[in-house]
Amino acid sequence: MSLRRRLLVAPGLQPGTVEFPSKNSERTMSRLWSVLLLLAAVSCTQPNVTPRSSGSVAVSNDDALLFVVDADHDLLVVIDTKTRSVLRQTPVGRQPERVLVAPDGAVFVSSRGARTVSRLSKGGEVVEATATVGAEPVGLALSADQSQLVVANSRSGTLSMLDAKTLQVRREVEVGGQPWAVTAAPDGRRVYVSDFSNGAVRVADLDRGGQVSLTLEQPAEAECAFGTVATRTPNQAADVVLSPEGDRVYVAHVQSRTGQLGAMVQNSLRLAVAPALSTIETSSDTVRRDVARSTNALTNGVAPEVDFPAAFLSTNLDEGCNETRVNSGMDAPSSLVVDGRGEWIFVADHNSNSVAVVSATGRVDESYRVPARGISDVVRVGARPTGIAVAGDLRTAWVHNALDYTVSVVETVNGQLTETHVIPFGRSTLPAEVERGRRLFYSAVDARMTEPEFGGVSCSSCHPNGGADGLSWVLPEQNQNPWSTQRTLPARNTPPLWGVTTTAPYHWDGALADLPAFSTRMVTQMGGRGVSRADVTDLSAYMGTVSPPDNPASGRLAPGLVARGEALFAERCESCHKGAALTDGLAHQTLNAVSFDTPSLRGVFSTAPYLHDGSAPGLRQVLTTRSTLAQHDQRGLSPADLEALEAFVTTR
Repeated sequence: MSLRRRLLVAPGLQPGTVEFPSKNSERTMSRLWSVLLLLAAVSCTQPNVTPRSSGSVAVSNDDALLFVVDADHDLLVVIDTKTRSVLRQTPVGRQPERVLVAPDGAVFVSSRGARTVSRLSKGGEVVEATATVGAEPVGLALSADQSQLVVANSRSGTLSMLDAKTLQVRREVEVGGQPWAVTAAPDGRRVYVSDFSNGAVRVADLDRGGQVSLTLEQPAEAECAFGTVATRTPNQAADVVLSPEGDRVYVAHVQSRTGQLGAMVQNSLRLAVAPALSTIETSSDTVRRDVARSTNALTNGVAPEVDFPAAFLSTNLDEGCNETRVNSGMDAPSSLVVDGRGEWIFVADHNSNSVAVVSATGRVDESYRVPARGISDVVRVGARPTGIAVAGDLRTAWVHNALDYTVSVVETVNGQLTETHVIPFGRSTLPAEVERGRRLFYSAVDARMTEPEFGGVSCSSCHPNGGADGLSWVLPEQNQNPWSTQRTLPARNTPPLWGVTTTAPYHWDGALADLPAFSTRMVTQMGGRGVSRADVTDLSAYMGTVSPPDNPASGRLAPGLVARGEALFAERCESCHKGAALTDGLAHQTLNAVSFDTPSLRGVFSTAPYLHDGSAPGLRQVLTTRSTLAQHDQRGLSPADLEALEAFVTTR
């Protein structure tokens, strides 16, 4: 069977179709296609392609300007792509998160720390309008007719619909979870919203006022984990992008292996968190399930019967759990773009400082960096890439490296994708120890912290933005028998890290007395070679700056309700959850005779599920059906008092 691939066959010719009658010719031509990935200097007629971008960087419609959000300094930075110089820095709201360029050239910025969205003039010189939206807005999308701007409010669990010209808020609708990224379907009715809290995608129908019409849970995949089969749970759906044809939506998320580890990795979390790329068919709103892919399928010149990318994007293991040619794995995606022809997907990984280039058509080729996963190439860029844009002529990609305050220019050189230039636009103004600690916290490639050659993990892998991933883990030290295939102890729910410098002792059992002991234990689990006391000081300095997220309940609950709840809390809860840290720092025996350290309740509204094993989906269950302490059991309260107590706790 011959394979047919759409390909620019020669300079000066129209796009055509080439037949590959054999394995060898297919392999040869696939390398040519990889070289043409960013179309190095071809002069053929191009189709009308709109530049694509996502995350914290966007490119103007004529490729002349880059727009980059600087979250540390509350700026929109405008860069000339030809001279690679900064043209201007325009102040916007606090902690700008994402940027979007409209077809008319207007620039939209979501400011996560200010609860605002701004519309700027074509060149980003002037803020023309600003609107207040929900708590911690992140994702931005324009409706198909460009009349509405859709904003994903990550902490409110809502979408805001605004007039794209005036930014007048038309309505705010609840979708639930932690809506993060959003993209509009070409039918003009639907938008797809990723849920960062659980790896789901919701479809909102604009004709019905934005109400959720369907929830698309990403499938948990059974993947090889050093000789054992481990189920991976979808989580942290960071981006969702429509294909150029509008027939598919691609979702960048992580797949976390939370269960018992294999015997070879009983002391390491290697590959515990891995990037994933799921595909949704927009015609039916169904998720394409991953399939087994192997380079052996090319033996007879036949590719696997799929036309969508592999879901599991491990860049250092093949389908047989063998190490590949890439000497550093990937950890967690931040953003993705699809090239204008729908052939290739660029996925930025913000903890591994890299961009993977993935075949969108399910190609399997031995010349790829990771053939079985369809990963053609992996490009190393700067620290913490959070956005990516591709030029309209597909010759250049730009990647925003948030911790370096730079933009990487990626081009094809001698058949390899390469970072050819670095454009600086700012510098850190944080104290030196805080900046060093932040880089350690977000790094899955620093050998002090992890094993990058085996798919490193970072502190941020389980504590995104210093919070919690909403998962419960069987940690390596809990595996009493490393050869057992069954859990030997209950899983442990990930706690948030805000205020961690004042909440000793650490871990659910309170066995680690201080941060040096805690850091040493965690780095060992992550596979790192070890951190010095100076490194621990730096990590502590950074974690001391992490604060609870914006609380959507602030100012919205009835004062009388909150006051009644406060009185009940003082009477029934404050003996353990006391002081500014809302913890007594002591261990208490549960009803099943196991002792656990009292967790802090700061920011508790955002840390579901609850309890040591994550068995309580909500605060009401903690107080009633999932009580593990006699003190937790509040079923004797009236429904009104239960509501009041829960309301007060959510304001902490």
